[in-house]
Amino acid sequence: GADVPDHARAAALRWAQHVRDVRSSVLQSLRSGERTLEDCFGLEDPAVAAIHIGNLLEAPESIRKIDARRALSSAGIAGDLALGDTTPGDRETLLQIARRLEQ
Repeated sequence: GADVPDHARAAALRWAQHVRDVRSSVLQSLRSGERTLEDCFGLEDPAVAAIHIGNLLEAPESIRKIDARRALSSAGIAGDLALGDTTPGDRETLLQIARRLEQ
């Protein structure tokens, strides 16, 4: 690969660690019930915007992964769509799916 200056490499590593930490924190807070999917829509961090909606929908302990994946598929929404790339219509559909699956 191309030679990357040490400071650029260090900055990239710090950013990657930040993204992993934020993703882990958000998913854990969804798992524990401390945060809802709707709460995630309001988070401004670009690291949150990069989280795939499939991961967000599957995070709560009350939702089985297979059910989340089937619901996304039937709604025509890709599970690897980043939260930041969702439309208002996608978000409403996701909230409806989450409510249905949490029952």
